Amino acid sequence: MAAQGERGMADDGYSTALHGLRQDSLAATLALVGLLNALEKSAPEWEPKSKWGSGGAVLQTSVDVGAEDVARSAAKGIVQMRQRMTIGKKKLDGIDPEEMADMLDGTDADVVASLISDGALSRGGKMKSSLLCLTPGSGHQYFGKDFDAAVGMRESEMADSIHDGLFTSWDRKERKRTGPDRGAFRLDWRERRKHALRATDPVSFKAPATGAEPLVALGIVEFTSAPEHGTLATTGCERWGRSVAWPIWERPLPLSAVRVLIGMAELRKIAKANEALRSREHPGSAHNEGGGKDIAKYTKAMRGYGAEHVMVARIFSDGKFRTAGRGKQI
Repeated sequence: MAAQGERGMADDGYSTALHGLRQDSLAATLALVGLLNALEKSAPEWEPKSKWGSGGAVLQTSVDVGAEDVARSAAKGIVQMRQRMTIGKKKLDGIDPEEMADMLDGTDADVVASLISDGALSRGGKMKSSLLCLTPGSGHQYFGKDFDAAVGMRESEMADSIHDGLFTSWDRKERKRTGPDRGAFRLDWRERRKHALRATDPVSFKAPATGAEPLVALGIVEFTSAPEHGTLATTGCERWGRSVAWPIWERPLPLSAVRVLIGMAELRKIAKANEALRSREHPGSAHNEGGGKDIAKYTKAMRGYGAEHVMVARIFSDGKFRTAGRGKQI
């Protein structure tokens, strides 16, 4: 296991290695974005920035801080924000547009708008949810319940959980369900379960959690969604949600700059080109060949804004479960 809370001097501050966050995991990137958000709320004097290194993510601050300081401050920031972050809906996918008004009574409008929209409805008139909502209710997995549980933890418990999520390797072992538990968002490739091939009932087991779920929740909100051609388009995702892309920046950036990166249209174009490249309907066709050329073009454009690389993955299904695939650097 990598050393916890490894620190050092940076060119313009202090660096803290976050060995729990790996580039090939969408959940890790969401957690890193959520960490910047939480620290800007609770410790703006730290001037927090982040980057990706060879051993994982790195937090850079203007003052020398340890792993416990980072975890406690992150938890404090989430607690300060959570009163207006709680969704209050167990199942987010497929609710009536009229229920949006109820949600807005207790939830920040930016949070609601990032997850659902009355401008994106199914044929039955129900609202569609963010493409990052991979737990819509199948198999007793509910995005809204898990989101509220993640941001609603006791502050001390949340700090301990965040510490493990940032500074230790993520544990993906399934364990027998012994009582209420906080579910995972299924946005990390190591959460994959071979549902159809299981010899035992998967409902009897906990979905493996990373420890970083409170930060992942904040990161999901930063990957905003908006109506587009009848569906809900989400930052970094191909329209139908089969491919997703996220940036890898290798120089320290504050949250404001990271928001620019993750909001760039090129990310969605890369996800779309990846889907064309991987399409089963046209294997080896000129359509797929063009997808590869498009990826190279859009990736080059991202580098001009500080993203040295882009990770792209497919979102796959195992039985009833949808999970984010392992990211591939392009």
